[in-house]
Amino acid sequence: MATLDIALTNLPNPEVYGAYGMDTPLYLSLHSAFAKLSTDENGVLFHAMKYLDSSTKPNPLQDKQDLERLLDEVQPGWRKMVVRQRFLPSMIASNTVINNNGMMEDRPSIEIPGVYNLYIIGDWVGPDGMLADASFASAKAVALKILNEKGKIELYNV
Repeated sequence: MATLDIALTNLPNPEVYGAYGMDTPLYLSLHSAFAKLSTDENGVLFHAMKYLDSSTKPNPLQDKQDLERLLDEVQPGWRKMVVRQRFLPSMIASNTVINNNGMMEDRPSIEIPGVYNLYIIGDWVGPDGMLADASFASAKAVALKILNEKGKIELYNV
């Protein structure tokens, strides 16, 4: 994926927090609308992304123009408010492989080898799910493991 991160002094169109391409692989999100990322409460941070086709020749200039055009449509006048911007033309969106059994390979277990009672949870942890699903699945697995080790409840696989 190609990404364009843009810090602005304020929001030209305060009614729009994001956009998703229906016929193009584009995505735009204003994370700073919900996470306060500036000390003066005025600054905003947009993340624009374009999912790339790995079977075609890379064209970073075109990709950046596509992301800027998306911002032009959603936030007209944004260029006058830029504090800082960063274009990353070739980022990995996902790099895991699903094997023949439908399992993801090379993901860490919830358990940390050699460390008692310390566990990992997260969006790429354990064999189940992806992103939020994996976060909840690994959190549930850890909670059930801890409760089972305490011997306080009988566990059922739900």
